Amino acid sequence: MHNDTDTASNGGGKQSLTTRLLRFAGDHSIFIVSLLFWVIVWSLAFEVLFTYSFLLSPFLIVLYIALLIGHEKMRLKPVASFAWAYPAACLLVVGALYCATGLGARSSVYRLGMDIETPHGVVSCGSMVEVVDGRNPIRSLRRVHSGKLEVRGEAVYCDLGNDNQVVAILAFDDDQNGTFKLAALPRTARQRGRAIEGADRVEIKDELILVRFADVDDLMSIKRIVPADFQTEFGPGYAFGRFWLEPVDGPYVGAGIETRLPWVVRARDGLYLYAYAYALRQIGVVCGYNPFKRDW
Repeated sequence: MHNDTDTASNGGGKQSLTTRLLRFAGDHSIFIVSLLFWVIVWSLAFEVLFTYSFLLSPFLIVLYIALLIGHEKMRLKPVASFAWAYPAACLLVVGALYCATGLGARSSVYRLGMDIETPHGVVSCGSMVEVVDGRNPIRSLRRVHSGKLEVRGEAVYCDLGNDNQVVAILAFDDDQNGTFKLAALPRTARQRGRAIEGADRVEIKDELILVRFADVDDLMSIKRIVPADFQTEFGPGYAFGRFWLEPVDGPYVGAGIETRLPWVVRARDGLYLYAYAYALRQIGVVCGYNPFKRDW
């Protein structure tokens, strides 16, 4: 009998402890729900702490409205109102960030080209590039939601005659993937570029990587060249002129580089990718994208 009494009292103790824990969680939900939020805030760098100060404003607004609705209309306690106000505020902030980056994505199209001096005159070649910048316009918020930056375009192919050609691929020495440079070119061209007389073009200082092919049908015949060596590569009378950029008002239109370099269409094939990457590494280019033809 004594043992039965002890067992019953122990069972009652366990039930009482569970009840107290549940009651504590209900009475202190403002602490329970926001614990993870504050741990994240205080564990991040100062810049992100500044970022979260922006996020707290809509959170507090939604919380205040929720408390009023819950208390006046739904007859809820303030603690219960907070329990659903917190996720509502988070959804509001995340939704606003996605709207700011997705619906507010900025698209720009420009023509990227180069001029080359030949014994027969200046040859000017170009191809279009399109940039869709869906990054968060508030830089300090990009660590919360960065958005997307997408680029598509084709390398600039110049036929110099006599089986000579030069190709400016969509890559730079200081940005071999090319994404950020290509996205920033219109802005940097306006800031530092020099207008070309008689054309709606701006000379740009950023140099794309130049290559040529002994045989345009053979990717492995690729060779990197530099602007200063044009006369050595192609003969007397050849010289590199300049890179330029020209804004385009209409839609993006591909230049059809596949007709010039037929192996470009095979760059997506799994087996061909190894040869493709190997050929680029031979000229010192390690690129995560196809620098001859970039798609979305």
